[in-house]
Amino acid sequence: MSLYNRTSSMPVSSLKKAVAHTFDAIRQKKPIIYQIMNNAMMNQTGNATVHIGAKSLMAHAVEEVEDMVSLADALAIDSSTLTGPWIQGMQLVGQCANDKKIPIVFDPILFGATTYNTEAVLQLLNSLDIAILIGNSSELKHIYNATAYMQGAESVTDVLDPSQIVRQLAQKRNGKTIVALNGQKNYVSDGHRVVIIKNHCERLNQLVGMGCVVSALMACFAGVTNDYLVAAVGGFAVMGVCAEQATFNASVHGTASFQVALFDQLSTLTGSELESLMHIDLIDN
Repeated sequence: MSLYNRTSSMPVSSLKKAVAHTFDAIRQKKPIIYQIMNNAMMNQTGNATVHIGAKSLMAHAVEEVEDMVSLADALAIDSSTLTGPWIQGMQLVGQCANDKKIPIVFDPILFGATTYNTEAVLQLLNSLDIAILIGNSSELKHIYNATAYMQGAESVTDVLDPSQIVRQLAQKRNGKTIVALNGQKNYVSDGHRVVIIKNHCERLNQLVGMGCVVSALMACFAGVTNDYLVAAVGGFAVMGVCAEQATFNASVHGTASFQVALFDQLSTLTGSELESLMHIDLIDN
């Protein structure tokens, strides 16, 4: 059951409260998050999911994905380490999730890097309803340009403003998808509003796959609210706040100890702390 409905306009203070309340609801409701993530990151995404109070479910065999997704409150998938059966499984689980109104968070990792990956991602994007699409600037630009090419629209290759990228791509998705851009600052848009999440830590760049972890965090939020803008902002905010707080830990001496402190922060963060520590700006269209 969702906690919030999408709203056409929300001041920053109200958005912070919505994110904080939804975060607390994750610990209370313990949503089940089904994850089909790449081989390198399953341990981290599963642990992050459990640390913030949700439950992690993982299975990749085509023969069981339909049964598994039926148990889930949200689905998180990415497009790294793809194989033929893996793609088939994601297509099948995605269709089943759509049929059951289970939100999908999709991270199109490496989109545009190879023909195989590009074709697989476009197949998923064109056939599934995606609640949250998260990627870096390169991936999202490539997706926009591929969409624009099919629709006869102009390219955004030379557009440098990330707020335009997320807003225009969300519009291309007909307002059905929240678009989230991962970077030094994080950007989220529903096609009208753009939220800028400023919490960040440079040490995150020294860890592999933290974007995958953010995808899983967003899915945890989406498992308890149908306001997917709140869910996307929440995923970014939780990671940014926890990373910033981890740097203050006296036990942190390098990258490995920082990762331990980061996951400790995920397990202890409260909604009230999140609300007070998140730094966001809101741009209304």
